[in-house]
Amino acid sequence: MYGHAHAGLGWLIGTLPATTDRRLRNWCVAAATLPDIDALTFLGGLDTYIAWHHTFGHNVFLGVLTVAAAVAHHWGSPVRRRLLAGALVALCFASHLLTDMKMS
Repeated sequence: MYGHAHAGLGWLIGTLPATTDRRLRNWCVAAATLPDIDALTFLGGLDTYIAWHHTFGHNVFLGVLTVAAAVAHHWGSPVRRRLLAGALVALCFASHLLTDMKMS
């Protein structure tokens, strides 16, 4: 899938609960597009891209770091809000991996 499709899906997931705000939706869009950070290896040429794409960006470890950063960013919020942020960001990150598996 293309980056804008991942971003749109992240935004859509971020708007599902009525209690989300812009900050949380931004985290959802970022989490849905972040795995493609390894596509920047294309700047090093096609051989570098082929060797490195779908490696360090498309894995569970980056997902865990992303969820932890989103929860830490919402640390001053109530516990329910932090749990919502963590769940939505995890879902958005997973949506990227799942749609790449099924649609790419």
